[in-house]
Amino acid sequence: MTAPRFFASACLCFTLAIPAFAQSRAGAIDLVNSGMQHYIKGDYDAAMRDFEKAIERDPQCAPAYSSRAGVHSAKGDNDAARKDYDTAIRLSPKSDYFYLSRGQFLSGIGEYDAAIRDYDQYIELTFGDNALNSIGGVVNILAGNRDAAKRNLERVAEKSHVYVMRANAHAGRGDDEAAMRDFEFAIHLNTASAYPYTSRARHHENKGDFEAALRDYDKAVEIEPGQAYSYIARGRALAHKGDFEAALRDCDKAVELEPERGHSHFTRAGVLSQKGDNDEALRDYGKALELGMKHSWLYASRAAAHAGKGDYDAAMRDYGTALELSPQDFYIHHKRANTLLKKGDYAAALRDFNTFIENIPEKTLPQAAPVFYQRGKAHHKLGDTEAARRDFDRARELDPKFSEPWYE
Repeated sequence: MTAPRFFASACLCFTLAIPAFAQSRAGAIDLVNSGMQHYIKGDYDAAMRDFEKAIERDPQCAPAYSSRAGVHSAKGDNDAARKDYDTAIRLSPKSDYFYLSRGQFLSGIGEYDAAIRDYDQYIELTFGDNALNSIGGVVNILAGNRDAAKRNLERVAEKSHVYVMRANAHAGRGDDEAAMRDFEFAIHLNTASAYPYTSRARHHENKGDFEAALRDYDKAVEIEPGQAYSYIARGRALAHKGDFEAALRDCDKAVELEPERGHSHFTRAGVLSQKGDNDEALRDYGKALELGMKHSWLYASRAAAHAGKGDYDAAMRDYGTALELSPQDFYIHHKRANTLLKKGDYAAALRDFNTFIENIPEKTLPQAAPVFYQRGKAHHKLGDTEAARRDFDRARELDPKFSEPWYE
């Protein structure tokens, strides 16, 4: 299972939307901007307060609803998030940004077809047919109007990220051919951006093709050598491949480029924890917190590092904090369940496994074979052999590699 995505791209898109709402009632947009700063740092409660004040000041302020939706999503309240995204679009149906944001949200919860429809709407509202815009640039060049050509092509390049997002949605629904077409088109439209390469690299990773992923990450670093995120992403891939030394070199470079950015320390901590160096990992998690990163997944990840050292009390405290920040993020229950299983608290582990399984989206169920397998262990330890057998059988149905029950 994968952790919920981070929201850097959503924040970037939001900054592009603000000018269109400059006439919103006095102070509402200022409150939205203030809330976004809290949101970026992971202080969801402070962000929520600012967004709700903005809505109180101007109930027609669409960015306030869209931004509040992001907080609801981060806290795992998908129903509230969907309602706010829908409200933003109802208030401003011609604003492309809100379709992009809702598309990201829908893709994140596995509703890929709906996400693709939103991305298509964004493309239509933004510039119609991107191919025509590209052709328009060429026509202007041939006509000698280079300034117009430049403006036309720059506009296309600036918005090309939507094709990357749509590619990810196609990949989520299993349409690899459509995904690769969109990745290639995004690269064609904006050759100076590393983003399409890092995104395609993640797609290769998800398919288990680490060599192709690393080629794309290398290209991303070549294009934007001063961009920390490319090193972070490549470092994660190298760690998954087991090359921890190379992974740490990339993470060190990311920290060097952005020493005051908590995410760089957070990523390095994850690699260190995978390597088994939990003391160093805990120092980096602490640094990320010092820098203002208060995301639930930081606490959940630090909990796993505490558990790696056998400090289950500290682990449980961090899991508790993570769930206070994101009470409906059921993936945290999954992580805590695995820790409780190692601790030997099988009844508590079973409760967390149940909570997770009862709440995961149907479309992500095929990825849940390890969860059923682990829950089977908990059942077996508690003496419920029949329930254990059902879970082991379910794990095998979802993924044949879980071919034998754990106790055999």
